[in-house]
Amino acid sequence: MADVKISFGKPIVVQRADSTIEISGANGKGKLGKFVFSQGSVEWFPKGRSVNVKRYTWEELAKVLSENGTHHKVAPKKAVK
Repeated sequence: MADVKISFGKPIVVQRADSTIEISGANGKGKLGKFVFSQGSVEWFPKGRSVNVKRYTWEELAKVLSENGTHHKVAPKKAVK
């Protein structure tokens, strides 16, 4: 099992209980779906399709994200003291 930490301005340790992130379109236009995550897995619930849930381990999700999307270069972030 992955050691999962998420940062929203400051680190958050993911617990065993489910947490949820709801995803909306640009400028808050329409719900796209939600991620439900815990230490063991991440589930994607697409809008209106609760029976078609996609479940990933953290390692599987990292692979999916690494293999998909559009590549672009970004400047490295400065360390926060």
